[in-house]
Amino acid sequence: MYSSCGGGSAPVKGTYDERDRVHSYFAKGDKRLVKGDAINGREFYKRGLKASYRIDYLKGVSIGLDRIGYIDYLFSDYESALKKFEEAYAVASRSGNEGERAASLDFQGRVFLARKNHEKALEFHRKALEIDRKEKNRRGEAIRLNNIGTAMLEAGKIEESIDYFNQALKINESENLKGEIAINLNNLGRAFEKKGNFNEAFFSYMKALEIDKEIEHPFGIANDLEGLGSVSRKLNKNDEARDYFERALKIHRITGRGKQIERVLELLDSM
Repeated sequence: MYSSCGGGSAPVKGTYDERDRVHSYFAKGDKRLVKGDAINGREFYKRGLKASYRIDYLKGVSIGLDRIGYIDYLFSDYESALKKFEEAYAVASRSGNEGERAASLDFQGRVFLARKNHEKALEFHRKALEIDRKEKNRRGEAIRLNNIGTAMLEAGKIEESIDYFNQALKINESENLKGEIAINLNNLGRAFEKKGNFNEAFFSYMKALEIDKEIEHPFGIANDLEGLGSVSRKLNKNDEARDYFERALKIHRITGRGKQIERVLELLDSM
């Protein structure tokens, strides 16, 4: 979810201490979000956004809008999320911040994918990728490659998705970005599962789970457990599958993600 920062052509307003305070709010919000506390994460993002508006710090405004929009996205409030991402893109464009322009485009792509508009999602992810490659932003490039892979997978283009996930994984491993590596592995697990390669899928989900536990990322852990449950069920290991689903459900309830709770309950009821 982390937005990459690019250079800006517009004058930077606010004193160094004021801008530093803005980024400290965002950093505190990030830490809480990674720990699964999206509600308090949002409050810190709001503080950072409010402070950015007060000192007319456009970079902070675009980052804040993207962060808050991402929380809306996590809780499936796609209309609100899209409005914030569009506004963040407009602000980033005015300030000449290419990194934030790419991030906002990419976030918009995620919303379109959540709405099952695969072509529109790919359009936005590819625009973001083009910017990141021009700016030589390797971390951003890996995020876009992963999200293009996700859109490909949802569109049923499994082999293409695996190629994109592996491209992203290669970059993230070279940068030692553990959270992003776990996301790539989880997505590879989903692709292998759809392909019918259940043993490979199980291995990818398990590797992702190990990393997410290491970095203490509840959202990632829950997603990995769901994947393991799904594959275990297809391997006719129903007791193991139920255990994985119940563990995922417990985390979703703690983090308050309603749609995820409904999804896992449906899976458990169908067993």
